[in-house]
Amino acid sequence: MFPYQIARNPFSLTKIIAGLSKTLKIANQVIPLYGQVKPMITNARQAFSLLKPSPKPKQKEVNIIPTSTPRFFI
Repeated sequence: MFPYQIARNPFSLTKIIAGLSKTLKIANQVIPLYGQVKPMITNARQAFSLLKPSPKPKQKEVNIIPTSTPRFFI
């Protein structure tokens, strides 16, 4: 029964106005929400970049001087 009603009268001014009204109500809710969420998303991206491991610091090279006699430390 429902598909036949759509087929008989697919376009009417009341249906178009009702659809536009619903669309505008959703847009009026989404646009401020997007404005509030956008800074949180950009800050989260920056936070994840800070959590990446930093490169390891270079260790100092130790020069070993060979000697002919062993040294004992007590």
